Amino acid sequence: MIKKKLNRIAIELYRNKKRLIEVETADNSQQLGDGQIIFSSIDAKIKGNTAKLEKNPSNYRIGFWSNLSDSIFWNYKATRWGMYDVELTYSLESKKSKIHIQIGDNSINSEIQATNSWYKYNTVRLGKIYLPKSGQYLIAVKGVEKESAAVMNFKSLVLVPTSEGKEIIQSGRNISLHSRDSKVNGVTLRYEPAQKNNVLDIGQIHLTGRHGILLLKNQVIIRLLFAKAVEEGMAGARCLSFQGLKN
Repeated sequence: MIKKKLNRIAIELYRNKKRLIEVETADNSQQLGDGQIIFSSIDAKIKGNTAKLEKNPSNYRIGFWSNLSDSIFWNYKATRWGMYDVELTYSLESKKSKIHIQIGDNSINSEIQATNSWYKYNTVRLGKIYLPKSGQYLIAVKGVEKESAAVMNFKSLVLVPTSEGKEIIQSGRNISLHSRDSKVNGVTLRYEPAQKNNVLDIGQIHLTGRHGILLLKNQVIIRLLFAKAVEEGMAGARCLSFQGLKN
């Protein structure tokens, strides 16, 4: 899978102050810096005789998917193991379809609803997939049932890094933030699920600074100040605890 340079779109907002928003977009399949893995329609391999790639300006998609025996797939070498949310972007003019997602030895069966137009797209979260190790994976999307003329117009499949724990709930005046409940944005910092060492591990990566950011399920952002040992890849963060927090 060839990595392409991301496009950067700068959007200027004028209100009280001048603000700048940068949006990263990617046409080709690749892994982004925050750990997301994008599987795009533009370089998907098609197995079958009806589904085909439609190349409209800035609107690549796989359409004409009228045969349930057709499928699309990618061969991907994962460098980041861990838990991922699986998100599908598609369009479906009417009714509904059932699809099957296969990622390595794991799979998800899901039912997708109509978006009311072949040109109106929707992004839905289908479930979670765990990649147990880095290495080569086969990712495939298949149709199982369809009530419309086609299974769907396929735009992209995205794996979004997510936590391996539970939703964070405040108990009385205390909030415990365990490493397994965090969402890690990046490709080097990751959660180690070993029974005696369940930490966010830096591995052998040398950080350029002393800060790491953890995005928790309830959207709390914590900036950790790592010691020098962490900068040298010799430590991990296990659990933070806060008391007496108020909304």
